[in-house]
Order: sequence, then structure tokens, then C-alpha cells
Amino acid sequence: MTNSRTAPKPHISSYPPGRGRADAPPPVPSQLERRAGHDRAKWKGTNPGALFRVLAAHPVVGDALCGLGDALLEDLADRPRELVALRVSAVLDSVYVWTGHTHLALDSVLSRSEIAAVACGPAALAGRDTAVLRAVDELLADDRLARLTYFTLGSEAFGVIVATGFYRTLAAVARDLDPRPDIRPIAGLETPARARETHAGLAS
Repeated sequence: MTNSRTAPKPHISSYPPGRGRADAPPPVPSQLERRAGHDRAKWKGTNPGALFRVLAAHPVVGDALCGLGDALLEDLADRPRELVALRVSAVLDSVYVWTGHTHLALDSVLSRSEIAAVACGPAALAGRDTAVLRAVDELLADDRLARLTYFTLGSEAFGVIVATGFYRTLAAVARDLDPRPDIRPIAGLETPARARETHAGLAS
């Protein structure tokens, strides 16, 4: 007599023979996880933990922001990138971003007097540095570059535009964050206002 019940189908594993879930490769860390867990040499011991915690609370957008930051590290040279970061944070009075980038820029990219000058604006520097600061001020004022500024920057114009938007976003996200204890302020450059005082003292 034939059994009317259908025999159960054998389970076929989707894993290769000898490998199960425990042997599966570990997940690839996100941009945010890689950045937060890696103390870059050029960070000089600083680690913006408070900012990373805010970004981690919004992992999709936070990961995208970190990816854009890494792209700017590759696409824009250190000097114009730090000029943009410092000028954006000076104009918007973002002490968190300002404090972090004074550490990143000091000595290896900009001198103490040059950082203080950034807080004062385009007229305090010269040459191409002036064009970068002027570009930041124009973009923050009405989201467009003057024709002369655009042509002066040449191939760097695109990177400066994107970097200005990036640091403007970080300044807004970090608006209420205290840089301590993540980052120790540098004497004479503690805030953009203090940097302007330092510049005035150096110029007198």
C-alpha cells in the first residue's frame, strides 16, 4: 500500500561543504566604523568622538558623510582643504570643527600665524590662499562663486565648492558639541575670536 504522505525534501545548505554560518566572512566595516576606529597619524592624537557618536546615531547618512570626507582627503590637497575647513568654522563660529582643524593644520600644513589669519578673512592672506578664503565666503553668503574667483581657482574650484558644503554640514551637526575632552584647544587659537585677537597682536 502506497503512503499518501509526501516524504520531506532533504535540506540543501546554501553554504559550500564544510562551511556553515560560523565560517562566513565577517561583514565589511562601514566608512563610519573605519574612521571612528582608526586614529590617523595626521590627527595628531585627536579623535572627534562626540561627532562620531552623533553620526553613528544616523548610520546611513553618517556613513555617507564619512565617505565624502575620505574622498576630499584624496581629491583636494591638504592646504586648500584645511583653509576651507578653518574658514567655514570661523565664519559659522563652529568651535568644535575649528579646534579639530587647528590641530590638523598646525605646522604640517599652516603656521600658527596663518591659522590666525584665516579667522580674519581673505585680506589677511595672499595669493591663492586669498582666493580659497574668498570662495568660502562667497559660497556661505549666497551659494555661488564670483566669476573671477572661479577662474582663479581653476581645477580646484569643484573641490573647494564640495569641501565648503561638507564642512558647513559638519559645523551644523557639531554646533552644540564641546570639543573637550576629544580635542585640546591650542593656546592663542582656542576659538575663531581668540585667533583674530592673536592675529591683531602679531600684526601690531
